[in-house]
Amino acid sequence: MRVIGATESLNGSTTKFKTVGAVWVYHTSAVTVTVRNAADDGDVGVIKLPAGGRIITLGVGEGLRAGSGEGTPVVASGF
Repeated sequence: MRVIGATESLNGSTTKFKTVGAVWVYHTSAVTVTVRNAADDGDVGVIKLPAGGRIITLGVGEGLRAGSGEGTPVVASGF
């Protein structure tokens, strides 16, 4: 996994990572992550993650929201 940006805290009211193709999402307990559409006016879907870290790939312009947790942009290939 190759890191391509700084780690940011996720929150439920601001969409993050709209300019990257993949994000390493980490939290110490289970967390629900919402994938937002490119216009940021609707949800694409919801992903329920167990504790630990997972890579989430995104379409062009899509972003993430979550009540808690952190995300780090990573290269969207080779994993």
